[in-house]
Amino acid sequence: MEDNEASDSNTPLPSDEELEAMVGELLEAGSPEEMAREVLKAGLVPAVQTIVNLSQTGHSERIKLDAAKYVVERNLGKETLGGDIWDALLKEFSGGTDKK
Repeated sequence: MEDNEASDSNTPLPSDEELEAMVGELLEAGSPEEMAREVLKAGLVPAVQTIVNLSQTGHSERIKLDAAKYVVERNLGKETLGGDIWDALLKEFSGGTDKK
């Protein structure tokens, strides 16, 4: 394995130059809180990609379901004005009828 590759994925690690640029940006950010915010922002896209990937390729159906529910609830909201988002989606896909 090369030094610039992550051991658990095919995504290459940042180069030394990229790391130096990131550190420079963090130092310019100022306070520790601002630096932490910048680190969290930088990690947001890979974190979201991981959750979406887990919803499709998780090792168990439970992991897939939990990840998929998280993605849906973060995008559509856990509850709608009329109640639970899952009830609303079920009604939408079943033609608006409630089959209880």
